[in-house]
Amino acid sequence: MVCLYVLAKSFQFEIHDFANYYFGSTMLRDGTFGPDTYFPKQFNQYVFDLGYPNLFLSYAPNTPFLALAFLPFTLVPLLIAKLIFNSISIALLCISIFRLQKIYKFDSIFLLLLPIVFFIPIKNNILFGQVYLLLLFLLTEGFIAYHQKRFHTMALLWCFAIALKVFPIILLGFLLFRKEFKALAHLIGWGLLFIIVGLLIFGLDFWGFYISEVLFKANNGEIAGAYVNNYQSMYMFLKRLFVYHSFENTSVLFKSFSLFKACLLAFKIAILGSLIYITKQAKNSLLVFSLWLLGSILISPYGSTYTFLLLMPLYLAISQIRASNAFKITCAFLLFSICNSGYFQIDIFPFNYLRLCLLLSLTGMILFHLKTVINFKTLGIVVGVFFGLAFFISSKPQSHSTILNVKTPILTYDFELKNDSLFYEFWNKSGAQIESLAFPFQTVDSLSVTIKDNQLFLGNQQLTNNHSNKLKPVVVDGRILYLSDEGQGIGFYKLRILPTGAINQE
Repeated sequence: MVCLYVLAKSFQFEIHDFANYYFGSTMLRDGTFGPDTYFPKQFNQYVFDLGYPNLFLSYAPNTPFLALAFLPFTLVPLLIAKLIFNSISIALLCISIFRLQKIYKFDSIFLLLLPIVFFIPIKNNILFGQVYLLLLFLLTEGFIAYHQKRFHTMALLWCFAIALKVFPIILLGFLLFRKEFKALAHLIGWGLLFIIVGLLIFGLDFWGFYISEVLFKANNGEIAGAYVNNYQSMYMFLKRLFVYHSFENTSVLFKSFSLFKACLLAFKIAILGSLIYITKQAKNSLLVFSLWLLGSILISPYGSTYTFLLLMPLYLAISQIRASNAFKITCAFLLFSICNSGYFQIDIFPFNYLRLCLLLSLTGMILFHLKTVINFKTLGIVVGVFFGLAFFISSKPQSHSTILNVKTPILTYDFELKNDSLFYEFWNKSGAQIESLAFPFQTVDSLSVTIKDNQLFLGNQQLTNNHSNKLKPVVVDGRILYLSDEGQGIGFYKLRILPTGAINQE
């Protein structure tokens, strides 16, 4: 009933994320799917030219397989396609819960409260046309198949989930440390088959681009902007604390990139180490499986409300564990608060990371409950060693360029200098736009600086050596002005300046 209510509301809601999938598949159908799909200017221009104005889209960091999976939906118009996909997703959610209930006989009170606890994730998934209801089905059905020793089915479903969103690859750890080597072999075998199919369809060069450019940035939390509090991830929280940015993060607790990397690695080791201990010792396979899904959320550099649909198996598993009612009720309340924390927005750091705080509180409660199976002393030593190594070894990649001290729109992709003004071109829901700002200058030279292999060159002299896409470098009064997506999502450019004193240094 809740899902049908939200489905009805979605008719008045914008197309949102579903448009990314739909038009990515449309490009694949038309034979234009390629690296340009992942650059938001080119992607939005393609959609605009199809006759769909007032959309602002970005296909990154979705996998090429996702475009393949949504190909059948391009046979019908966009609105109908979203309705059909949402209807299928709702049916799959009901099937997942019904089949889990049939096997595990969950407490009826927990089942009745489930749509309340997960109301916002369910609502946003349907309104946005997201894929997490489908992912939940694939993961839970795969787990049921694992439970029933149907490893081929398990492997097929989990590989499909990995092909769509990558992060379920963490379940390799679940099988490895559960010593389910036969199931692990099936999963690896099906994974190799998916890889072969992907190479045949998209080619080796395209996958190289996706892994080195798109996935690399996504793993650094670079989907659009450099600092996005809505992700509510430990990665972004620590970045806010320790990584200074001259424009977007000037108030840091302590300016230290090494401390950021060390704390992040220590956190990931602590989470994965706890999961390994629990997987080896705990008998409740549903609880262990659901904790690996929780772990994937905790170590991810980005997150969203609909991601928490993946905590449904944990919610149901908690209803069955041997614990006091107070423990179960507290965990359920924390899950409710995590999923619905959007109602309590405070735009002041660190209070705007309430959801992360609640998620860590839930994790701490569960780990404390399972303390008898975790060797915290050994784990603490390992975490400390890796913290020290990361702190002393890691160093921030040097970048002698700085962002132009002006707030340009997130999708700026071109500029021009004339009449002591800087005219910059950007894209928003209305399409291509141009604005200007005062920028006095004496000389402009657009011929001396070139881009080779994504690096700036002055003649034969290389000026930059960093992992970012660059556009339109010009020498302005002895400084090099150019567009770069350094620290940003792929194709989300900022105007940067490279002083002449930085030449021969970067």
